[in-house]
Amino acid sequence: MLLTKFGQAHASEALLSYGWSHPETEWVWSEGRFSVINVPNYTCASCRITMRIDAPPFKGTDARLRISVNGVDHGEHTLTPGAHSIQLEHESPASSNALGLVIALFHETCQAPAETSGEDGRRINIALTSLAIETIEPRRRNDIACFEADAPGDSFFVKQEFDGYARETHLKVTGLAEIAARGPGRALEFYLYGLGGNRHDRQTLWRGLLDSAAAQGIARGDLGAPETVRALVERIAPDFLPVLLKPHNGEGVERRLVAPECENPLFDPVHRFPTDSHLGWMFREMRLPEEYAYVAPGAEIVATPRQFLVFDPRTSAYFAHCNPAGLTKLSTDCEVVTLEGPAVIACDEFDDSNVAHFLFDCCLRIANFCAAYPELKAKALFVMNGRPMAMHKMAISALCATYELNARQIVFPRQPVRLRPAGGVYWFSDLAHDRHPCQRFRPDALAKFSALARMMAHRVAPSPHRAAKILISRSDAQLRRLVNEDALMDRLAPLGVRRVVMSRHSWAEQIDIVAHAEVIVGAHGMGMTLAAFNFRKPKMVEIFNPTTATAAFALMAKAYGMDYQPVFGVQTDPLRRDYALSAHNIDWIARRVAS
Repeated sequence: MLLTKFGQAHASEALLSYGWSHPETEWVWSEGRFSVINVPNYTCASCRITMRIDAPPFKGTDARLRISVNGVDHGEHTLTPGAHSIQLEHESPASSNALGLVIALFHETCQAPAETSGEDGRRINIALTSLAIETIEPRRRNDIACFEADAPGDSFFVKQEFDGYARETHLKVTGLAEIAARGPGRALEFYLYGLGGNRHDRQTLWRGLLDSAAAQGIARGDLGAPETVRALVERIAPDFLPVLLKPHNGEGVERRLVAPECENPLFDPVHRFPTDSHLGWMFREMRLPEEYAYVAPGAEIVATPRQFLVFDPRTSAYFAHCNPAGLTKLSTDCEVVTLEGPAVIACDEFDDSNVAHFLFDCCLRIANFCAAYPELKAKALFVMNGRPMAMHKMAISALCATYELNARQIVFPRQPVRLRPAGGVYWFSDLAHDRHPCQRFRPDALAKFSALARMMAHRVAPSPHRAAKILISRSDAQLRRLVNEDALMDRLAPLGVRRVVMSRHSWAEQIDIVAHAEVIVGAHGMGMTLAAFNFRKPKMVEIFNPTTATAAFALMAKAYGMDYQPVFGVQTDPLRRDYALSAHNIDWIARRVAS
């Protein structure tokens, strides 16, 4: 059951999507003729919704409003001045693909407060005090709602996904500054939001919460040391704690060695990365640790279009060493699908719409499972996330041809679903450690991936846009742009370098262009992923944002035997993470290309 209160001392501001004033002490006022409450990842066949509402006495008339839930009309309500409890029983249509609950309130009698209340330009109708949602019947299906790339009717889902990503990016960039500026209520909002992010985002947000002025101020009062986050949460939103899942102790989890400890083929005693860079640690390890496959009999999975959660339904405890997101008990209250065989976590803690994570991590997990458990692969269901595109189809086709799989075994849920596999839940140890990509391109992983990449490259037609020397551009990106890319191109164009904006080409063309280049220059980003299809050992220069990047493509290039060199820029816009190259670095890149 979801029970949330509205007001400055609670975290529920995040549910207020549109048409609300800033929360006051005990409630939040509606503002305008239309207000929306958005409760994501709460999917069920039927539920009971209870709203506690105050109708203001200053209006001099009854308050009227009409309510709809996910587009289903629940009639008009007339409220006399004072406190009221409105209870609705909502049943989702059988054809519904809703990703949560969207409660819309249409205010028929909104007006400005009386002059005695001071200057107030708002037009208000009701004050919302609390919201409770109780599941009457979870949604149950016999199949998993998946979708194909570019299928008709998916425009709403695509917009939902894009809007969610835009909000997520905004919160990550501006959130920590807002914590100190907006006080404990906003601090808890970001704490709760961090529970839905990936592992690294959570750590950042937790640190920001502990260091925030709000946390320090409360800690100096009566809660003790700043690290007592639980006490802080209890102080701000006690109604939320009972729905948090607890970590599992790991009892009953079986493991199998997939790859033994070995020499690190990427070990580089020269340290090509700056000594203060977090990107170089992978090159300083002389040996790689073992890789394991884990199975939890009786476990279940909550899979959403962007996240997953493996948990024990008997104890409501989640398996912390494979879950990137600590979701809540509310997330388990969704449609249930029973599987005959095992379910395998092939998806990444990052959105698999990111082609690099999909190819380097997810495809390798499928390949590793098929190699480690050949007797189970025919009945296994491989769980992904994100929105598949043509590149995903190409890779899945190659995987199926190589490992004798059916494409229907690889699923991308389009709405929250609870998977109940009879054969247990499987995952790999790289989910618990930062080993992206391709398990650091260990020799065995490199062999599997290069076979897959060669098959995909051989299936694409030659592109008329091939060039021996290319600059992979990020000029069309929203974040992490190289702001003086034109200055770099002015130096490289006379050397025969062609600028390639990947979004202007099909995935097949992109693969072919990069696969046949002899010199590759590019800013760190998804376009550099395609160098994995180039087996010509080209020269490669990767341009890094100084603060935000991974060693993913450096690992790939070194494993492939490419002549690889990194270059670090200077940040110009912290909000958008844009950066620039110095004149010295532009000269250095030009000399590398010309030599």
